[in-house]
Amino acid sequence: MSRLLALWNRAWFAPVDARSLGVMRITLALLLILSHLAWIGDLILLSDAGPITTQTIIDSASYARWSYLDGLSGDALLAAHLLGLLPLLGMLVGWQSRLMTILVLVGQIALHHRAPWLQHGGDRILRISVLALCFAPSGAAFSIDAWRARRRRGTDACALVPVTAHRLVQLQLMIIYLLTGIAKVSGGTWHNGSALYYALSSRTFQRFPTLLEPILSSQPGQIVLAVSTWLTLAWELGFVVMVLWAPTRRWALLIGLAVHAGIAVTMMVGSFSFATAWCYLAFLPWAWASRSRITARWTR
Repeated sequence: MSRLLALWNRAWFAPVDARSLGVMRITLALLLILSHLAWIGDLILLSDAGPITTQTIIDSASYARWSYLDGLSGDALLAAHLLGLLPLLGMLVGWQSRLMTILVLVGQIALHHRAPWLQHGGDRILRISVLALCFAPSGAAFSIDAWRARRRRGTDACALVPVTAHRLVQLQLMIIYLLTGIAKVSGGTWHNGSALYYALSSRTFQRFPTLLEPILSSQPGQIVLAVSTWLTLAWELGFVVMVLWAPTRRWALLIGLAVHAGIAVTMMVGSFSFATAWCYLAFLPWAWASRSRITARWTR
């Protein structure tokens, strides 16, 4: 039992270089700020003058819900939305990082509860990622908090943080790919290799129809799309094993980045590609401190 407990503690709480978490905090805050600003032109969708009133959501909700946006409209809604930028900016610069991250999570939940029908996969990944950062001191590097702490201690030594947030993000990404792959196995278009063809043929999601049309209408292009369909399915189903096994980890991540880059270039799916690619930061090898540095600094 002691060995199992030691393994559990090492897996979830081993110290890692705080700069990795600092980069994750900053880039996640930037993605959330861009998403938050994108709502400004469509705030009517969050008001009772929009397609769905607050009371309709309350009556149809199957879970306990709360949102500070309920019942707001016009200038009051705009003011509340702009105030929601403050925690995001605090998270970005790393001022009172833990508190700001929690407030950002509250804002993300409030937005989801007010307009769940407008949330997509990218929004869910960003919201869950904020929750993951709440479990670690994301302001220990590249932040105002870290700068103030260094001034108090009078040292420039790099801080270490528990690996908890990294593990939660890694676990979330593995679950996403595994469940997505299992769901696709039961789909006929993934079996016959036509899934990517139909996805890229959709006028709703096409980013550059004139550039995609020659690929979709040619036999060589359809062959490439069929092979890509099967490779994507195989990669999703095998991602967990590939990323856990050190020799194939790099390939799992490189293929994944290529897949999401292709989605971002060819399809309009909101922040999904960028939110998913952000999760890859939790796997980067430069985030890990060597054992000697862990021993020297964690016990300091």
